Amino acid sequence: MLLKKHIKNFSWVYAVIRWPITFAFILFYRKYIIRGKENVPRNTPLIFTPNHQCAAVDAFGLVTGVPFHQILFLSRADVFNKPVVSRILQFIKILPIYRDRDGAEALEKNKEIFDIAIETLALKKAVCTFPEARHNNSRFLLPLKKGIPRIAFTAEERNNFRLGVNIVPVGIYYDNYTDSGSIFQLIFGKPISVSGYIPLYKENPAKAFVALKNDMEAAIKFLMIDIQNREFNDMYENLRYIYNKNMKQKLGLIRDTQLNKFTADKKIIEILDKTFKENRAEFDILACKTSQYFQNLDTLKITDAIAEKSHGLFFILLKSLGLLLWLPVFIYSYLNNILPVLPIKSFVKKIKEPQFHSSVKFGMSLFLFPIFYTIQTVLVFLLSGNSWIGMGYILSLFPAIIIFVNCRRWYKNLFTEWNFLRTGKSILAPTLKLRSEIIQLMEEIAKAY
Repeated sequence: MLLKKHIKNFSWVYAVIRWPITFAFILFYRKYIIRGKENVPRNTPLIFTPNHQCAAVDAFGLVTGVPFHQILFLSRADVFNKPVVSRILQFIKILPIYRDRDGAEALEKNKEIFDIAIETLALKKAVCTFPEARHNNSRFLLPLKKGIPRIAFTAEERNNFRLGVNIVPVGIYYDNYTDSGSIFQLIFGKPISVSGYIPLYKENPAKAFVALKNDMEAAIKFLMIDIQNREFNDMYENLRYIYNKNMKQKLGLIRDTQLNKFTADKKIIEILDKTFKENRAEFDILACKTSQYFQNLDTLKITDAIAEKSHGLFFILLKSLGLLLWLPVFIYSYLNNILPVLPIKSFVKKIKEPQFHSSVKFGMSLFLFPIFYTIQTVLVFLLSGNSWIGMGYILSLFPAIIIFVNCRRWYKNLFTEWNFLRTGKSILAPTLKLRSEIIQLMEEIAKAY
């Protein structure tokens, strides 16, 4: 039974859980970036339309990104199969949407769900549904469904076309879908006013649906990394890393910010798309060199970042000394955080779809870390018998988890640098030469655009 009153009204449960979710985002991701909040109207019926990259974490990102809205989410129905789970999800304003695969009888239930969404919009509140209708672990936008135009136009029609529904396109980006310590970026685009499509809707609803859907698609693509050339997806992804620094310089983007990297990535994809259409021979040469370069890196067990920097012995020794001095702090952080991590890792191994890994890690962390921290804190108080030691321990937990999340990456990079140094110059030379050739070829291609 749906908790209609709770879903449509202000929820203290939603208001309270937003804080630990926001705090968890800051800890879970190395960079947690929200942009475009000025594009989100207040006291206006809104439909958020994000691309869908990473299961539940996408929704959590919206919860933290717009604190002045309590958003009603419409999500895939299969996660609502258990009554207890269904009730919990409804308490945090998430309702099921049924798809063709769920059967004709289940599809009939969508009418009630859509009615609740429309009533929520009539109260000048916010709704969010993922217009692709499924998540996607590659960086391209899937074809959009017609659910959002249907909800938007029906809401307007039931309110004499005076409601003023706005659709807010949202772009979500992760540099790594599965692991903590990565980058999360959320960008809100300029709202699309549904009122501009009402004359066409009155004349021809089908054409209005298509027009609004097409404009939504263009707006979302503008806010995300969208690699539509799926045949060469790996090549595009690899060139984003190889050539990003050079492209930023070409665009006059001096600061090394995530937004500037994102802008450069978009330009690289645009240039590659044009080259694919207009100069296929040159594109194929670039694809061949890029593929060979990354095969060489895999064989040598080094990364492009290490190959680019090519640090010498003195730098790596200095870095090793620094991380050696840092080791006791890392061990302390490791011991304080490993207990909740172990059951999470064990559970994640059973999940086949990588898109769910980050969501499971994030969700279980929200639950397990506070429990283990509480137990560990009580033990410290009891064993030490000193309240000052206990308080000091509590204060150390916040920096300890940040160090734990990031130190693994620091030590992994150090081992990779040592591996690079151990590899002889004669072995490395062809690979580094290949990288230079790729950069030079990209420079020549970029001149034309």
